Amino acid sequence: MSEDARNVVIELIQKKYGTLIRQIAYGILNDWQLVEDAEQDFLWNFISKNANKAELPPDELKNYLCAAIKNTAIDYLRKEQRRSALEEEACYLMPVSMDYIDMEGFHDCYGFGTEIQELLSMLDNLDRDMICLKYGEGYSNKEIAELLGKKEEFVKKRLYRAKIKLQSILVDKRGGGEDE
Repeated sequence: MSEDARNVVIELIQKKYGTLIRQIAYGILNDWQLVEDAEQDFLWNFISKNANKAELPPDELKNYLCAAIKNTAIDYLRKEQRRSALEEEACYLMPVSMDYIDMEGFHDCYGFGTEIQELLSMLDNLDRDMICLKYGEGYSNKEIAELLGKKEEFVKKRLYRAKIKLQSILVDKRGGGEDE
């Protein structure tokens, strides 16, 4: 089939069945951009692979087009759901880091005083992040473990050790201040 003939067939299909095709697709996708993509993909596949179907009697052609656009829209919906799931999963796979937090403004966000801010700045990133998530944001150990991709027991032990580090830093700091 020549390109001109393809264009004529596409125009005829869009003129006669375009509204029906878009309604079916929108009923499944609920997104006009996806509907347009699905419609274009559907028409391209129809012309490329099933051009002989255009010669079907009108009722059979209409039924075929309805079934084909429904299947195409369902495929698009599944792709969109997979894409959304992957994006959501990627958020959890991204390393959690609070390096971007301005320690000066830390008090406003988390309610920690300046002494705690100073102590937290002396911890390594993972310990500081876990302390902030636990006590600043109110995350449970299980939620922190999910965010970090670690086991809950790891988080529990690491938080315990981070608190001990904070205590030792505080003791050293207070002990050093008395001698001077």
